[in-house]
Amino acid sequence: ISYTLSEAATVKLTLAKATTGRKVNGVCVRKTRRNSGRRHCTRFVQVGGTFNGPGKAGANSLALPRVHGRKLGPGRYRLTIATTDAIGNTRTTTESFRIKPKPKPKKKKS
Repeated sequence: ISYTLSEAATVKLTLAKATTGRKVNGVCVRKTRRNSGRRHCTRFVQVGGTFNGPGKAGANSLALPRVHGRKLGPGRYRLTIATTDAIGNTRTTTESFRIKPKPKPKKKKS
């Protein structure tokens, strides 16, 4: 992950994975036996904890975090970056990305 800051700030990163859910009273909730007949929706579930740290003015970068000691699996993800400068001004940016599954090896014809 690479990002640029105009001034030094504290950076808070939150990672969430897209999962299926059901619309109940206008809110996307986890699928249960009771709400299984409701409309489908996409909900984002936080993966791991939040990652806090200082960010310097200019270009910054860090590797995608491991969750429970493993790399992130295939799927759609959303990364939320919240920055707070020395005065207390905050800015939040959200970016989505996808991790594709590894291609299956082709079978050789004999």
